[in-house]
Amino acid sequence: MNFTTVARTIYLFLIAIIILTGCRDTTMNQQPSSLQTSSLSEKDWTALSLKKIYFGHMSVGSNIIDGIKDLMSKNPEIKLNIQETSDISTFQNGVFAHSNNGQNANPKSKIDAFVTTMNSGIGNRADIAFFKFCYVDFDENTDVKDVFNYYKTAMNSLVKKYPNTVIPHATVPLTTEAERLRIKERVKDIIKKIIGRATRADLNVASNIKRNEFNALLIKEYDEKNILDIAAYESTSPDGKEYLSKSAGAKHRSMVPAYTTDGGHLNEKGRLVVADKFIAKLAGIR
Repeated sequence: MNFTTVARTIYLFLIAIIILTGCRDTTMNQQPSSLQTSSLSEKDWTALSLKKIYFGHMSVGSNIIDGIKDLMSKNPEIKLNIQETSDISTFQNGVFAHSNNGQNANPKSKIDAFVTTMNSGIGNRADIAFFKFCYVDFDENTDVKDVFNYYKTAMNSLVKKYPNTVIPHATVPLTTEAERLRIKERVKDIIKKIIGRATRADLNVASNIKRNEFNALLIKEYDEKNILDIAAYESTSPDGKEYLSKSAGAKHRSMVPAYTTDGGHLNEKGRLVVADKFIAKLAGIR
């Protein structure tokens, strides 16, 4: 047996192992637990529909908006005027306005963009205004304390400037760690592990740890009633259990693999589960 044949055999063997281990995600076929929206009255939804809301986001935020629309189709008592806009003329009556906010992989740009939007006139008109970061805004090299201090300074300034607008705080979304890597990526990771280089899975873990560190600072700093805990929603499995990782020696939340097809964005199941908890919490913000 020559070297090429041996290499091919090893490669196929590795693929077989990966396929087998990749099929152990027991949450994939579970259905979401009962929706929180059922615990809210039609009066609650009417009150929410009358509010003027602004939500700044990027791609995962779009997934959540799609999930809210899914919920509206299943729950006729939810009647929200969802519009993709940041035009202040929209904020005359009840509206759930949303638009892109900042640049991905640049968390401070998200903060600056939200401040600009608030100062454009929305700060004087919205009842509730907030934005969310994306998972790509935090990686293994992020200076979490620096970003958080920049965020806190900006948000505290906006609270003073616009005392009649409630500014909730959204935790940073998470990703899976190794569960949603493609076969080729897993093979590359095995090779990298052998030669001592950081793998894609290693980087996912390190990035999730940074996201969890920021979220912990956020939760410690602000009142829980005004926190939209997207990370908690994404890391709670359909049966209500928390999806926790112990990789890299730090126990932390990671995304339920059943909620995504690419490791970061929400699929139909994920967006419905997250949107349900997101909108129910939003309805309770006063």
